[in-house]
Amino acid sequence: MHAEIQSKFLRVLDSGTFYRVGATRKRRADFRLVAATNRDLKEEVAAGRFRKDLFYRINGVKVVIPPLRERPEDIPLLVEHFSRQLPNQKRLTPEALRALNQYEWPGNVRELHFAVERASLLSEHDLIDTADLPPEILERSTGSLAGRGSSPVAAPVPLPAASSDDEEEEGPDLARVRAALEQAKWRREKAAEILGVSPRTLYRWIKKLGL
Repeated sequence: MHAEIQSKFLRVLDSGTFYRVGATRKRRADFRLVAATNRDLKEEVAAGRFRKDLFYRINGVKVVIPPLRERPEDIPLLVEHFSRQLPNQKRLTPEALRALNQYEWPGNVRELHFAVERASLLSEHDLIDTADLPPEILERSTGSLAGRGSSPVAAPVPLPAASSDDEEEEGPDLARVRAALEQAKWRREKAAEILGVSPRTLYRWIKKLGL
Protein backbone atom coordinates (compact mmCIF):
# COMPACT_ATOMS: atom_id res chain seq x y z
CA MET A 1 0.00 0.00 0.00
CA HIS A 2 1.41 3.37 -1.04
CA ALA A 3 2.39 5.73 1.81
CA GLU A 4 -0.19 8.35 0.78
CA ILE A 5 -2.96 5.75 0.76
CA GLN A 6 -1.85 4.53 4.19
CA SER A 7 -2.25 8.04 5.56
CA LYS A 8 -5.75 8.43 4.13
CA PHE A 9 -6.75 4.97 5.28
CA LEU A 10 -5.60 5.71 8.82
CA ARG A 11 -7.68 8.89 8.83
CA VAL A 12 -10.78 6.93 7.82
CA LEU A 13 -10.17 4.39 10.58
CA ASP A 14 -9.70 7.09 13.21
CA SER A 15 -12.53 9.43 12.23
CA GLY A 16 -14.92 7.07 10.46
CA THR A 17 -15.39 9.68 7.72
CA PHE A 18 -14.20 10.07 4.14
CA TYR A 19 -14.69 12.06 0.94
CA ARG A 20 -15.70 10.48 -2.34
CA VAL A 21 -13.43 11.26 -5.27
CA GLY A 22 -14.28 14.75 -6.51
CA ALA A 23 -16.84 15.35 -3.74
CA THR A 24 -16.86 18.15 -1.17
CA ARG A 25 -19.31 16.61 1.30
CA LYS A 26 -17.91 14.41 4.04
CA ARG A 27 -19.48 10.98 4.40
CA ARG A 28 -19.53 8.66 7.39
CA ALA A 29 -18.53 5.00 7.13
CA ASP A 30 -19.66 2.23 9.47
CA PHE A 31 -17.72 -0.97 8.82
CA ARG A 32 -15.60 -3.72 10.32
CA LEU A 33 -12.13 -4.16 8.87
CA VAL A 34 -10.67 -7.56 8.03
CA ALA A 35 -7.16 -7.21 6.60
CA ALA A 36 -4.89 -9.90 5.17
CA THR A 37 -1.27 -9.88 4.07
CA ASN A 38 1.44 -12.33 3.07
CA ARG A 39 4.20 -10.08 4.43
CA ASP A 40 5.67 -9.55 7.89
CA LEU A 41 4.28 -6.11 8.75
CA LYS A 42 6.74 -5.66 11.63
CA GLU A 43 9.57 -5.95 9.12
CA GLU A 44 7.74 -3.57 6.79
CA VAL A 45 7.42 -1.05 9.64
CA ALA A 46 11.12 -1.40 10.50
CA ALA A 47 12.02 -0.86 6.83
CA GLY A 48 9.85 2.26 6.67
CA ARG A 49 7.45 0.83 4.11
CA PHE A 50 4.46 0.64 6.44
CA ARG A 51 3.26 3.24 8.95
CA LYS A 52 3.74 2.23 12.57
CA ASP A 53 0.56 3.98 13.73
CA LEU A 54 -1.48 2.23 11.04
CA PHE A 55 0.06 -1.10 12.01
CA TYR A 56 -1.02 -0.75 15.64
CA ARG A 57 -4.42 0.53 14.53
CA ILE A 58 -5.24 -2.60 12.50
CA ASN A 59 -3.35 -5.13 14.64
CA GLY A 60 -6.30 -5.94 16.88
CA VAL A 61 -7.16 -9.63 16.66
CA LYS A 62 -4.40 -11.43 14.79
CA VAL A 63 -5.00 -14.81 13.15
CA VAL A 64 -1.99 -16.56 11.63
CA ILE A 65 -2.83 -19.05 8.86
CA PRO A 66 0.16 -21.26 7.96
CA PRO A 67 0.93 -21.75 4.26
CA LEU A 68 -0.58 -24.80 2.60
CA ARG A 69 2.77 -26.63 2.49
CA GLU A 70 2.75 -26.68 6.31
CA ARG A 71 -0.72 -28.21 6.58
CA PRO A 72 -0.97 -31.00 3.98
CA GLU A 73 -3.77 -32.60 6.00
CA ASP A 74 -6.03 -29.81 4.67
CA ILE A 75 -5.38 -30.68 1.01
CA PRO A 76 -7.96 -33.53 0.71
CA LEU A 77 -10.63 -31.34 2.32
CA LEU A 78 -9.84 -28.41 0.03
CA VAL A 79 -9.79 -30.66 -3.04
CA GLU A 80 -13.23 -32.01 -2.15
CA HIS A 81 -14.53 -28.47 -1.59
CA PHE A 82 -13.18 -27.19 -4.92
CA SER A 83 -14.47 -30.25 -6.78
CA ARG A 84 -17.99 -29.65 -5.52
CA GLN A 85 -17.91 -26.17 -7.04
CA LEU A 86 -17.25 -27.55 -10.53
CA PRO A 87 -20.02 -28.70 -12.89
CA ASN A 88 -18.25 -32.01 -13.59
CA GLN A 89 -17.47 -33.17 -10.07
CA LYS A 90 -14.65 -35.72 -10.09
CA ARG A 91 -12.69 -37.62 -7.48
CA LEU A 92 -8.92 -38.04 -7.37
CA THR A 93 -7.06 -41.32 -7.46
CA PRO A 94 -4.87 -42.05 -4.41
CA GLU A 95 -1.77 -41.46 -6.58
CA ALA A 96 -3.00 -38.03 -7.69
CA LEU A 97 -3.79 -37.03 -4.12
CA ARG A 98 -0.35 -38.24 -3.02
CA ALA A 99 1.24 -36.05 -5.69
CA LEU A 100 -0.68 -33.02 -4.41
CA ASN A 101 0.52 -33.73 -0.87
CA GLN A 102 4.16 -33.85 -2.02
CA TYR A 103 4.00 -30.49 -3.80
CA GLU A 104 5.11 -27.37 -1.88
CA TRP A 105 2.39 -25.02 -3.21
CA PRO A 106 4.23 -21.71 -3.63
CA GLY A 107 0.93 -20.22 -4.83
CA ASN A 108 -0.84 -21.51 -1.72
CA VAL A 109 -4.58 -22.35 -1.74
CA ARG A 110 -5.24 -20.37 -4.92
CA GLU A 111 -2.76 -22.53 -6.84
CA LEU A 112 -4.44 -25.70 -5.52
CA HIS A 113 -7.82 -24.35 -6.59
CA PHE A 114 -6.74 -23.81 -10.19
CA ALA A 115 -4.82 -27.12 -10.27
CA VAL A 116 -8.02 -29.00 -9.35
CA GLU A 117 -10.05 -26.99 -11.87
CA ARG A 118 -7.49 -27.63 -14.64
CA ALA A 119 -7.27 -31.35 -13.90
CA SER A 120 -11.05 -31.68 -13.85
CA LEU A 121 -11.33 -30.05 -17.27
CA LEU A 122 -8.51 -32.07 -18.85
CA SER A 123 -9.43 -35.47 -17.44
CA GLU A 124 -11.35 -37.65 -19.87
CA HIS A 125 -12.49 -40.03 -17.13
CA ASP A 126 -14.58 -39.88 -13.99
CA LEU A 127 -11.43 -39.92 -11.84
CA ILE A 128 -8.54 -37.45 -11.91
CA ASP A 129 -5.21 -39.26 -12.22
CA THR A 130 -1.62 -38.01 -11.98
CA ALA A 131 -1.43 -37.53 -15.76
CA ASP A 132 -4.14 -34.86 -15.49
CA LEU A 133 -2.19 -32.73 -12.99
CA PRO A 134 -0.07 -29.70 -13.97
CA PRO A 135 3.52 -30.54 -15.05
CA GLU A 136 5.17 -28.72 -12.14
CA ILE A 137 3.27 -30.89 -9.66
CA LEU A 138 4.29 -34.06 -11.48
CA GLU A 139 7.94 -32.99 -11.52
CA ARG A 140 7.91 -32.39 -7.78
CA SER A 141 6.14 -35.69 -7.15
CA THR A 142 8.53 -37.65 -9.37
CA GLY A 143 11.53 -36.10 -7.64
CA SER A 144 10.20 -36.97 -4.21
CA LEU A 145 9.57 -40.56 -5.15
CA ALA A 146 12.98 -40.89 -6.79
CA GLY A 147 14.67 -39.59 -3.66
CA ARG A 148 13.00 -42.26 -1.59
CA GLY A 149 13.98 -45.05 -3.93
CA SER A 150 11.73 -47.24 -5.97
CA SER A 151 9.02 -49.09 -4.13
CA PRO A 152 8.14 -52.70 -4.88
CA VAL A 153 5.21 -53.28 -7.19
CA ALA A 154 2.36 -54.98 -5.44
CA ALA A 155 1.05 -58.19 -6.93
CA PRO A 156 -2.57 -58.22 -8.07
CA VAL A 157 -4.94 -58.92 -5.21
CA PRO A 158 -7.31 -61.83 -5.84
CA LEU A 159 -10.91 -60.72 -5.85
CA PRO A 160 -13.50 -62.24 -3.54
CA ALA A 161 -15.66 -64.78 -5.31
CA ALA A 162 -18.96 -63.62 -6.73
CA SER A 163 -21.86 -64.34 -4.41
CA SER A 164 -24.37 -65.44 -7.05
CA ASP A 165 -24.85 -66.18 -10.74
CA ASP A 166 -27.19 -63.26 -11.22
CA GLU A 167 -24.57 -60.75 -10.06
CA GLU A 168 -25.04 -58.70 -13.22
CA GLU A 169 -28.62 -57.89 -12.27
CA GLU A 170 -28.29 -57.51 -8.50
CA GLY A 171 -24.72 -56.26 -8.26
CA PRO A 172 -21.80 -57.80 -6.36
CA ASP A 173 -20.97 -57.33 -2.72
CA LEU A 174 -18.99 -54.34 -1.52
CA ALA A 175 -15.74 -56.24 -0.94
CA ARG A 176 -15.58 -57.52 -4.52
CA VAL A 177 -16.12 -54.12 -6.14
CA ARG A 178 -13.74 -52.34 -3.76
CA ALA A 179 -11.02 -54.95 -4.35
CA ALA A 180 -11.32 -54.50 -8.12
CA LEU A 181 -11.19 -50.71 -7.85
CA GLU A 182 -8.14 -50.81 -5.59
CA GLN A 183 -6.40 -53.30 -7.88
CA ALA A 184 -7.13 -51.00 -10.83
CA LYS A 185 -6.01 -47.94 -8.81
CA TRP A 186 -9.58 -46.60 -9.02
CA ARG A 187 -9.60 -46.53 -12.82
CA ARG A 188 -13.15 -47.57 -13.53
CA GLU A 189 -12.54 -48.89 -17.04
CA LYS A 190 -9.78 -51.17 -15.76
CA ALA A 191 -11.84 -52.26 -12.76
CA ALA A 192 -14.75 -53.12 -15.04
CA GLU A 193 -12.39 -55.24 -17.14
CA ILE A 194 -11.19 -57.06 -14.01
CA LEU A 195 -14.77 -57.75 -12.95
CA GLY A 196 -15.76 -58.80 -16.46
CA VAL A 197 -18.56 -56.26 -16.80
CA SER A 198 -19.11 -53.11 -18.81
CA PRO A 199 -18.00 -49.72 -17.40
CA ARG A 200 -21.65 -48.67 -17.38
CA THR A 201 -22.57 -51.64 -15.18
CA LEU A 202 -19.68 -50.93 -12.84
CA TYR A 203 -20.73 -47.28 -12.58
CA ARG A 204 -24.23 -48.41 -11.57
CA TRP A 205 -22.76 -50.72 -8.93
CA ILE A 206 -20.54 -47.95 -7.54
CA LYS A 207 -23.54 -45.65 -7.14
CA LYS A 208 -25.59 -48.42 -5.55
CA LEU A 209 -22.84 -49.32 -3.06
CA GLY A 210 -22.00 -45.68 -2.29
CA LEU A 211 -18.33 -45.88 -3.32
